[in-house]
Amino acid sequence: IAVAVAVAVAVAVAASYVVVPFLPLLCDVRRPRAGCSRPGVTVSGAPAKLLPTA
Repeated sequence: IAVAVAVAVAVAVAASYVVVPFLPLLCDVRRPRAGCSRPGVTVSGAPAKLLPTA
């Protein structure tokens, strides 16, 4: 069971590293003037959303 959890967490973390760089791009495309390319928000927000669902 612990191995399955570790694998799920590893996959979630890997997915977050793949998705995080694209979040500012998607945000800039949708709202260019909002200035939502905030590293602190996107980098810390994405793993927090992905890990509990893993």
